[in-house]
Amino acid sequence: MSDLRVHKSYEEQISLDFSFNINDSTKEEYGTFSITANIDLSENYYYLFDVHEEDFGIFLGEYEDNKPILYKTPNIGGSLKIEQIILQPLERTVTLNGILKSSYKTVLKNDIIAVLSIDGLKNNDVPGEFFLETIGEALALRTEKRLKQAYFTYLTAIDSQTNFHLRDLFMYSELKDLKRMELSDKFRLNLKRFISNNEIEKVPLISRLLQLFNEHFATRNAIAHGIKRINVTASMIEDIEFLFLCVEMIANCQSAELPRIVDDYKLLS
Repeated sequence: MSDLRVHKSYEEQISLDFSFNINDSTKEEYGTFSITANIDLSENYYYLFDVHEEDFGIFLGEYEDNKPILYKTPNIGGSLKIEQIILQPLERTVTLNGILKSSYKTVLKNDIIAVLSIDGLKNNDVPGEFFLETIGEALALRTEKRLKQAYFTYLTAIDSQTNFHLRDLFMYSELKDLKRMELSDKFRLNLKRFISNNEIEKVPLISRLLQLFNEHFATRNAIAHGIKRINVTASMIEDIEFLFLCVEMIANCQSAELPRIVDDYKLLS
């Protein structure tokens, strides 16, 4: 069974360089201040999909179970907390916005550390297959709610996926015309090969996949040729994700029977 995930979850401990909204008019070093930290993860990550705060606070050099102890309350009183995490998936940056109620001068003397749970694709884990890399980009665009760009990128991935699964036939000179086949015919040919069945319309799941393929590629062509304007919705994105994942699972299982797919991929566990 192939692992269909293009990203994994990681825990990162990051020392933060906070900026404070302090200016010449600030007369008191004690008070309530907005704080901001910008984190650039591009050195290690290719895409980011989600980020959550696991722990955050002032590090005073103390450890417990080999993990740093992070204080939310400065030793002079007050509090320190993150109130907002802004994720830029394609830029691979994270901005943390928070509130400090204390003495900013004292806090600046200590390390401030965030432990973040990061769902992403690391640079050294980028898939060799172009269609999987493109799916990662589409997921990042969806995370940014850029649905139209995500929609086109998903369809590009399915185009690439279709040709990828025919690569073993492209090598034969007798099948040189295969590359010039219509994409829809290539898609049908793949499904027939996956399940060794020429009458794929009689298979319920495959019949649904053919319907989705034809519907969404017709929509793509209509948008690309300026025939009509389409408002891409979340349900359209879900259709394409379903299409992509089902094709990969059928290819790997060599079956379009739901009990087999459910069992192989532990979909109900």
